[in-house]
Amino acid sequence: MQALEKRFFQIFHVSINSPMVIYILHVFHGLVLSFIILTSPLIAQTNIAVLNFTARDVTGTEAQVVSDRIRIAIQKSSDFTVIERNLMDRLLKEQSLQQSGCTESDCMVEVGKLLSVKQIVGGSLSKMGNQLIIEAKLINVETGEILNNVIKDFTGPYELLLSQVVPEVADKLGRKTNTNQQKPELNIALLEFVSRGLTDTEAAIISDRIRLELKNTGRYNVLEREMMKAILQEQSFQQSGCTDSECLVEVGQLLSVEKMVGGSISKIGNLYVIEARIIDVATGSIDHNVAEDYSGPIELLLVNTTKTVARKLAGQETTAAPSTDAIYSGQADITISSVPGGGVVYFDGAPLNQVTPSTFKNMPAGVHKIKVTKGELYAEEEVELARGRLNNINLILKEKTYTLIIYSAPAGASVKVGSKLLGKTPTEYTYKKTDVPFDLIISAAYYFPDTTHIDNIDQLVSRIDAKLGKGGRIKVNSTPGSDVYIDGKKIAPTPYSSGLLKLDTYKIELKNELYQSVNLNAVLSESQPRFEKHVNLTRKIGNLSLTVQPVGSTVFLDNQYLNMDNKKSIPVPYGNHKLKVIKKGYYKHISAVEILSEREYEKSIQLSPKSKTRAVLLSTIIPGTGQMYFGSYEKGIVYSAITFGLVYYTMTFNDKFAENWDQYAIDLENYRNATSVSEIERTKALKDISYDEAIKYRNLTIGSMGVTGIFWLVNIWDAGHNFRQLKKNIELSANNPGTVMLSYKF
Repeated sequence: MQALEKRFFQIFHVSINSPMVIYILHVFHGLVLSFIILTSPLIAQTNIAVLNFTARDVTGTEAQVVSDRIRIAIQKSSDFTVIERNLMDRLLKEQSLQQSGCTESDCMVEVGKLLSVKQIVGGSLSKMGNQLIIEAKLINVETGEILNNVIKDFTGPYELLLSQVVPEVADKLGRKTNTNQQKPELNIALLEFVSRGLTDTEAAIISDRIRLELKNTGRYNVLEREMMKAILQEQSFQQSGCTDSECLVEVGQLLSVEKMVGGSISKIGNLYVIEARIIDVATGSIDHNVAEDYSGPIELLLVNTTKTVARKLAGQETTAAPSTDAIYSGQADITISSVPGGGVVYFDGAPLNQVTPSTFKNMPAGVHKIKVTKGELYAEEEVELARGRLNNINLILKEKTYTLIIYSAPAGASVKVGSKLLGKTPTEYTYKKTDVPFDLIISAAYYFPDTTHIDNIDQLVSRIDAKLGKGGRIKVNSTPGSDVYIDGKKIAPTPYSSGLLKLDTYKIELKNELYQSVNLNAVLSESQPRFEKHVNLTRKIGNLSLTVQPVGSTVFLDNQYLNMDNKKSIPVPYGNHKLKVIKKGYYKHISAVEILSEREYEKSIQLSPKSKTRAVLLSTIIPGTGQMYFGSYEKGIVYSAITFGLVYYTMTFNDKFAENWDQYAIDLENYRNATSVSEIERTKALKDISYDEAIKYRNLTIGSMGVTGIFWLVNIWDAGHNFRQLKKNIELSANNPGTVMLSYKF
């Protein structure tokens, strides 16, 4: 209440010294608080609270998770309305109280009243060997009465404890008990047993279990451990080492109980020894004295032997020496051997701290799992131990195989170990220790793969639940090629196919310095995880301002004719281009033009005139070449063709002349040698014919030579005549009075 008052005054920033004003504010403050509590649906409807369980040889997180699960299970399985943990923590913090470690009834009642609940649950989570123990109790806040007290032992993985045992504990806590049952008249307290060869935690857990089993006998009202500690601390009494009768009587008197229990728990080798006595505080006499031996897993000692000790202390089971049949009542002996020997023996998952071959006495009869391990050799068998008999078990050890049960969300994902495909989920993978380490890769189309590195082996059967995150892919191409930028970062040239990307919106830009950039929005979603696009880029256009001299020159850009005036701005695509300018009588101009920006490129070209003298000399040597040099290729070809034709005919006529002239010389010799009139006439006719033919071809040769010479001269004249529109090769000028300068240009 003081904390709430403090908060009230902090809220209203009250700082008044007047007693009357302060009194009025207190009254008003009380009314406001009453209204808040009565009208708050969460607190008004809450009638049970679950405190955080105490952790004993387990982590605080594990104990808190058990508390939370019990809180949820009670809410679901009963008529209770459970106060939320966050609200409970806040309310207790305001009162400067810590709920952790509050397991004693008085403490729980005090907390319950502060929380305004009718009932409250508290307890602990302990670990003994491989066994987990949940102890929980339900207390009536108004009366302080323990309504239910539940203890549950479990051997197995923590996950199964949460899924199987916790709901059972919550169900038992929520069940109504018979409140009319007659309570025991004897009050009893149990001092924590002295530990010899065990840890303090193990001794405390066994002491608590005997305390509970004493209560379960129905003979005693058992004082709770926390309450007993609180009373003894108030009296400044140290209970450690208190085992003799006088000490126990003294403690019993301080606690105001009729009976006291004390004793010790010892471990010698594999043998556990529990020594306990129950003493009458009024007389100091020993009612019962128990010594119980046990060999086996400590978990079974907790489950079975503590019950025996409690019942013997309560006088419900004889402590006299039993007959042979009685020894094996409900118990069995077992001899376990293996091939090869030397294996460690496990009984229902708990190690027995002995190797094969070994014999174990007073083991619980019934169906049990026997396991023997030796390095990587392993064997497990479920056997039924006959009561009152010696059971022989021989196991053949084989190399251990480990199994991974593999699930994925979504199902149907491919599972690989390295490059080996195992199949689709859900599936199993069996391996040996020599296979470790390895990477287990779970993948599915359009999902990010899950890689689990297996580098150690904890259990024979393990489970992997892979939750694959969905992704998408981007594929873009362009004509021509370009660079791909995603969210402003240069990635790669086209064609580009991305790897798996998270589902999101991506800004894509295709860049080519010669083309217009293209921007795309790629949206990858659950329904459309793939984005694919092909883009035709548009060439950028620049301007070329071109000036050409002389006027009338022919201009080609990339071998394409340009129809242009003397000075004209020409749109030209970005890039490197070939510019060619030609005009007859001038040397052609070829140059490269690079357009890489929007600014106007200016270029001036002045063609150089060709030499008239060179044209004449060329045509003098080879007719037509002067015209070709000038640029009149058709005319030059005609001149060359005609000239070579005339030369050919001249040479042909000359060959015919030489041939006929040689024949004339032969015919003339025959004519001179003829002796008869007929022979003279015949040879004379032949001589005259060959002579006439020789003269004819001589005249044709002379005529052809003349025509060729004339045409040659015409060709030479024409080669120089083509330059009439150009500057004259011969110039006459007078620079100074009385001075004449004659210049000749080639």
